[in-house]
Amino acid sequence: MYREAYGIGRDTLGVDHPEVTAILNNLACLYESAGVLDKAEKLLTEVIEIYRRNETLHYKHTDLAGSLNNLAMLYQQEGRHTVASHMMREALELAAQQYGSSHPTTMNIAENYG
Repeated sequence: MYREAYGIGRDTLGVDHPEVTAILNNLACLYESAGVLDKAEKLLTEVIEIYRRNETLHYKHTDLAGSLNNLAMLYQQEGRHTVASHMMREALELAAQQYGSSHPTTMNIAENYG
């Protein structure tokens, strides 16, 4: 269903549209929860690249923070702790800038990082 939604969104709104990027992130999380880590990693990396290259999406730092957090958690599962730690730190900084340090989103990322 997410793949179909992504295809429709990509074709009608474009790959860099925030809603399409969110669908891609959700598809990656679905792959991760199903244990298909290679596909999840590829899609999360693509989502992060979209956020980084598209300035119209940079106002939503929390979306980037969430995707960084998701990819960092995947890397932790794979035992890639150094790269996970760097991503988690960036995610935490972005969430703290957007929401403040006591917001549930920031605290969730901090708990994952901790």
